[in-house]
Amino acid sequence: CRQCARENWVLAEARTVIAAWKEARQRQPGLGLRVLTSEATRKDNAALFAAIPREVGIWYYDSLLTYTTRKANMIHGPVFNTAQSGHWVGVCPNLVARIGWAQPFTGPQFIHARMTEFTSKGLQGMIGYATPRTVIGRFNIEAAMEWLWHPAGRSPREFARTWAVREKIRDPKKFAEWTELVGPVSWAIYGSEWPAGDLRRAVSSVAPRLAKAELPELGEFKWGIFGSPWGDIKTPAELAANVAATARGLKLAREIGAEEFIQETLVIQAYADSLLALWELKQIVTPNGIAPDQRAAAREQFLRYDRALQA
Repeated sequence: CRQCARENWVLAEARTVIAAWKEARQRQPGLGLRVLTSEATRKDNAALFAAIPREVGIWYYDSLLTYTTRKANMIHGPVFNTAQSGHWVGVCPNLVARIGWAQPFTGPQFIHARMTEFTSKGLQGMIGYATPRTVIGRFNIEAAMEWLWHPAGRSPREFARTWAVREKIRDPKKFAEWTELVGPVSWAIYGSEWPAGDLRRAVSSVAPRLAKAELPELGEFKWGIFGSPWGDIKTPAELAANVAATARGLKLAREIGAEEFIQETLVIQAYADSLLALWELKQIVTPNGIAPDQRAAAREQFLRYDRALQA
């Protein structure tokens, strides 16, 4: 309505919710309230948090900034400042590779970093998102509980080893070594939203960008948000190291003999191979096309890229 349009709708909505809560407390004095942010409130969060009474908790959620696997810290700005003031603040992050997609991700390094950040910055709650089924993210979910309780306790390697003992995995030491090889590679690839980010409408897929010689440089995030295909990978050496690490990880997984981790390694290895091939293609394709003396090399890298993603 015209009257509502005269003021900030985020603050007006918060004021209405808080007024309703206060009225309800007249009948139910023990009734609590926690409000949830969203991407729609992002630019108004500082003013919103200032308007919320200290006895009302805040859940920080943003579809692009909390449902992300990228390596950058998540808690800063008004969220950090409000938590540091002692106000109850919780966060709603993803604990798996990507919401909605079943992608294998045994990531103790990722989970340890997230939970350490949350606890060290004064957050008091977490709602972890793990879809489509929690069984797919069972390692990461257990790791989140471990480090929310005691972030300065066991290292990622130590947690992985003890988890393997409880799961009766053959050779827990090798399993821990496997997580140290494959976990960081998975995090870098999923942090770059590869390959799932290729389906985002906000960013063109890699095929037309490659054809126009418009693929980004390594480490780039469009608008600081969209990192596909290699936003969390900084150098060509890292691309090559990821391929080498997954090859060693596959050998370990086969020695352990656990099929689910063999298959996970094959998936991550394919993603790593595809990114290295795509990077090589970026060096060959120019705005004027492919030079005649580069066509054989381009075909070789294209076939490598195709084989990896077909696998």
